[in-house]
Amino acid sequence: VCAPDEVRAFTASLDFLHLLAALPPPAGDEVVTACLRRAASAHAEPEAFLLSAGQALAGEMSDDVRRLNVLLRGLRP
Repeated sequence: VCAPDEVRAFTASLDFLHLLAALPPPAGDEVVTACLRRAASAHAEPEAFLLSAGQALAGEMSDDVRRLNVLLRGLRP
């Protein structure tokens, strides 16, 4: 388990999302949302982090709007 400061450092750049977005649904969707919710709790502004992550996911998954909507619903607090 990473310490909160390690999580913040790793997730400061959302470049890792393309790896998570490549995981096949439905289990991959649960991994993506769980990872992002956990990472958000390590940030000073969790909602701002989730907003940025959602925007980055939208860029990664623009060709699969249905799956994107599932993931975004999973990020709601």
